[in-house]
Amino acid sequence: ALTVGISLGCIAGISLTLSAANGPRGGAGRSTRDARAVTLGPGHRELQPMSESTKARLVVTVMMALIGGAFFFGFLAEDMGRASDPGVENVGRGLVLRYIVAMAIGGALAGALCAGLFGHGGVTGWLRAVVGAVLASLLAGLIGSAIGQLPDMAADGLNMTEVISIGFGLVLIPLAMVGQPVMVAVWAALSVATHLMAHRVRGAR
Repeated sequence: ALTVGISLGCIAGISLTLSAANGPRGGAGRSTRDARAVTLGPGHRELQPMSESTKARLVVTVMMALIGGAFFFGFLAEDMGRASDPGVENVGRGLVLRYIVAMAIGGALAGALCAGLFGHGGVTGWLRAVVGAVLASLLAGLIGSAIGQLPDMAADGLNMTEVISIGFGLVLIPLAMVGQPVMVAVWAALSVATHLMAHRVRGAR
């Protein structure tokens, strides 16, 4: 339920941000820009608005950061809830927070890499978005695991344990959804929302 709430809140926040960023359209928008240009004067240059492709990349980056962090949290909560070893409860909060942040960063980087697959029109655009969602989710876990392991690798060097842990990150998000239809639905909803918001800012048809 917490994962769902965070996801919905983030989608709403991004939608409002995009609405504000798009600003007024048509003649009213041009009049506003002209008024700002007059106010600033000839010696000042107005900041140019973000391009449509940059906005789309920003949307995908933020949404994949959400997916990476939220799904690691969901996986961890489920795993700790099923564990019978009392030592599991003693896992340091700092370590948990480190990996949540690492997975969010991994998701952001994966989203930036795969942003070009989202937001295009037509059936082909939806197919590209599906490929992008799957690829970004896999890369988010892989990159996030590598980032989470950095302090350990800096202290002890790279060994087989770290390699296995990083490789395990590749399937982290799929494993978080195994036997969890709600998590599958949340992932699908976030992926669709990512594509639709990217489509909106691209102005694709």
